[in-house]
Amino acid sequence: MKASACVLLGGSLVSAGAYAGKGPPPPLPGPVTTTTVPTDAHMTSIYGGLKWDLPGPLAPQLVVGVRHAKTQSDGDTWGVDFSFAFAFFESGFKPGKLRLKGFTGNEHVQGEIGAGWDFSKGAFFAGPSVNIPYVNLGVDWVLGSGLQPYGMIHTFGKPGVPPPNTVTTTTAAPPPPPPGS
Repeated sequence: MKASACVLLGGSLVSAGAYAGKGPPPPLPGPVTTTTVPTDAHMTSIYGGLKWDLPGPLAPQLVVGVRHAKTQSDGDTWGVDFSFAFAFFESGFKPGKLRLKGFTGNEHVQGEIGAGWDFSKGAFFAGPSVNIPYVNLGVDWVLGSGLQPYGMIHTFGKPGVPPPNTVTTTTAAPPPPPPGS
């Protein structure tokens, strides 16, 4: 009995030395998954512009505004715009339209809907517009006066588009089945 215990103990020590520092083989690489997650950027811009009401005087109105846009890496853009137009060139400084707009679209073109107060007519107005880099075209419905188309050139261009966040993951392949199964 003592002899068999010694043989067992000695054999296990010898075999342990043969496998010392060695673990199981590394897993085989499995499928690779790449995921692109949109990122977004916020941009607030103070801008100036020249606006012409059609029909209207040849002298433009001066527009000062602030625009906040959120743009995703896929180009989707939305936000708000607040502006004030002034008659400045023709008959001195006179307030025109105070406007608040919401917009949505992509970095190249945004559809807008806005409303505000027309100080020159003493009336509420609302209407749609389209914005592309440096140009805005729209039409206002002024309460009591009807439709008033307009065009504007302005100083804000395209919103900045952030790069997408790409994540690549590799999952380990399942371990091979035990021998003999």
